[in-house]
Amino acid sequence: MSNANGVNTPTTGDPVGADLGGSAFSEKWEYRSTVGMLMYLAANACPDIAYAVHRFSHIPKNSHALAIKHILRFLKKTQDKGMYMHPDGSFKLSCYVDSDFGVLFGSEDPGNLVSVKSRTGYIIKFGLVPILWVSKLQTQIALSTMEAEYSALSQSMRDLIPLREVIKEIYMKVFKKEFTPRCSTLSKAFS
Repeated sequence: MSNANGVNTPTTGDPVGADLGGSAFSEKWEYRSTVGMLMYLAANACPDIAYAVHRFSHIPKNSHALAIKHILRFLKKTQDKGMYMHPDGSFKLSCYVDSDFGVLFGSEDPGNLVSVKSRTGYIIKFGLVPILWVSKLQTQIALSTMEAEYSALSQSMRDLIPLREVIKEIYMKVFKKEFTPRCSTLSKAFS
């Protein structure tokens, strides 16, 4: 992949499902190891690939290898790019949440429960600096867009509330003052 041409996006936009009828994985590289490395990058340094990285790892097919190669081409093209962080000096936590209702519906076998699960995505910022970003399938099957949005909001609160308490404790220890964090949570319906 060192001589590959770069691409502008981490995914082609087409969902990659289980691809039950697809050709078998025939690459010389280890698929699961590569996915693990990409998941590490997505969780720690590259939020732009978080959505694209979550692929099936139990029975990889040739279509999955192509999707991984597409992500690697994106990383090659953007290797000189990075995140710009502009902290504003405030102790403000912001959480932006969204969900994608039934993201794989129509691209998977209808009998496969994964095909009807929704995807949750959220980012938590502290003083305008992203400190946590998540993109993953929901554990339950949502029956409506509202239920998918509510599940996404609930999942984000499981990360936001403990972070708020840690920041509150640090502020009180460092500045020796009482602190009431201002949290803002925004949820946008997927359109």
